[in-house]
Amino acid sequence: MTGAHELAASFRLDGRVAVVIGGTGALGGGMAAALADAGASVVIVGRDPERGAEALERLSDDAREVRFEPCDAADRSALSLSREKCLEQIEMLQRQKAEIEEGLSELHRIYAQLSGKLGEGDGQRG
Repeated sequence: MTGAHELAASFRLDGRVAVVIGGTGALGGGMAAALADAGASVVIVGRDPERGAEALERLSDDAREVRFEPCDAADRSALSLSREKCLEQIEMLQRQKAEIEEGLSELHRIYAQLSGKLGEGDGQRG
């Protein structure tokens, strides 16, 4: 890895969640795309569900996790509620990640045990 690749790798956001208020507009949409490209799960916050759907269509693919949260950022109570929803989603994602990592660890342990047993049997074959 050299130059630009090293620099890009140092700014990876895998496993992180980014919330972009105004992510349905041009500037916010560009920011949401850059964050998603860097590996972050992105929550786009905006007033217009139609524009939110368009943003999701532009940004969603197999490599990106992008969601839309409808909210008028000028309305403090709505913004506070939206914040709580985002925090709940982040906590849920963290729990799911921990469960997946635990499951993978268990699979690796089982695989190691099976590999060892299969290796023992190979020496007994004639």
